Amino acid sequence: MNSRRRWFLGWVVVAVAAAALIAPAAQAVIPANPEPAGAITRQPVTKPIVPVAGTTDSFSWSDAGIGAAAAFSLVLLAGGGVLVVRGSRRSGLADA
Repeated sequence: MNSRRRWFLGWVVVAVAAAALIAPAAQAVIPANPEPAGAITRQPVTKPIVPVAGTTDSFSWSDAGIGAAAAFSLVLLAGGGVLVVRGSRRSGLADA
C-alpha cells in the first residue's frame, strides 16, 4: 500500500508543478502601447475611441482551450518521463 500512496503523491506533485508553471504564462498580458520605463513624452497622445464590432471582454474559450491543451501535454510528458525512469530502474538498464 505504501508504494501506491507514493505513486499517487508523485502524480500530485507533478500536477501541482505543471500548474505552477502554466498559471503565470496564462495570465501574461502584452501592453498595447509599450513605452520604455521612465520615458518622457512631450504631448499626450489622444486617440479617438472607435467601437469595434465583435470584441468583448468576456471569457475567451479558444485561449482557455489552448492553455488546457498545453497543461495536458505537459502532464503527459512528465508522466511519460516518470514511466521511463521507473521502467529503467526495474529492468536494471540503469546499471549498465
